[in-house]
Amino acid sequence: MVGLVAAAAGGFAIWTAVSTRRNREQTAATYRSMGGPVFSAVQYGCGGLLLLSGIIVVVFALVGGQRL
Repeated sequence: MVGLVAAAAGGFAIWTAVSTRRNREQTAATYRSMGGPVFSAVQYGCGGLLLLSGIIVVVFALVGGQRL
């Protein structure tokens, strides 16, 4: 369950980064003051790591089973 939540949060973070980049013309001053492309790159990176870690947790849970 934790892995699915992490993967969903990572996917949502990437989606918000894409929507921020698409709307940068409408919010140019705010986008520029927040760091512009650097902010987007960091957001993509964090979202990607969160998505990847969620997938890894799910894979380990499926492969390893429920060994307690």
